[in-house]
Amino acid sequence: MTGGRLGVQARLFLASLVLLAVFGTAGGLWLDRGLRPLLAQREERELLRVGRVVSMQVAAADLPADVEAMDHLADTIGRVADLRVTILDRHGRVLGDSDVPASDVPQLPSYANRPEIAAVLSGDEFGNTGSDRRTSTTLDEEFLYGAVGVNRGTWEGVVRVARPTRESEEMIRAIRRLLQFGGGIGFMVALFMSALASRLVVRDLQKVLQDTSALANAALASPDGGGLYAGRVG
Repeated sequence: MTGGRLGVQARLFLASLVLLAVFGTAGGLWLDRGLRPLLAQREERELLRVGRVVSMQVAAADLPADVEAMDHLADTIGRVADLRVTILDRHGRVLGDSDVPASDVPQLPSYANRPEIAAVLSGDEFGNTGSDRRTSTTLDEEFLYGAVGVNRGTWEGVVRVARPTRESEEMIRAIRRLLQFGGGIGFMVALFMSALASRLVVRDLQKVLQDTSALANAALASPDGGGLYAGRVG
């Protein structure tokens, strides 16, 4: 009986583990191939929307297009919006960056070849947008970038806004931890249910055996000495 009970319990538990593995794999695929791209698209749309607002602010600012004025403007907008803000001229030269000291701005290389900047500069009309996700060579951290053209009439440039991707990655990790926690709870439930189911199965089998044994004993104790069975067999 012990071997049979363990066999039933093991099979039930194994089936539960297979189901948990299937759902866990499906959850992981959903995170990587479903939720992550959706979050990335939403982040890009929101960042470009903010970039257009910042572009309007830069276009409306009555400031000279030099490093001192533009870096101060980038610092102010970046602090209020909690974003990295970069202002560039028509050729991709940096005039201001909220995450770079003003004294270091003139030493920054041209950003004209950065994908998001190139997308704006290559447009027929200077109002195109561009975006990209990569690790910043200046800050050594992954950012999502959005660039929007600026037209002040006598001056054209580019506004780039950026935010670290760590927030969305932290959200993905939190959901993954939640799924793993749910998997752990499911594991314990599977263990309990398999033990309970196997106990119920064994109990029913024992009852059948007891009833059969009682019937056999009653037949053997009858006056015909088991003739009931003999008659049925014959």
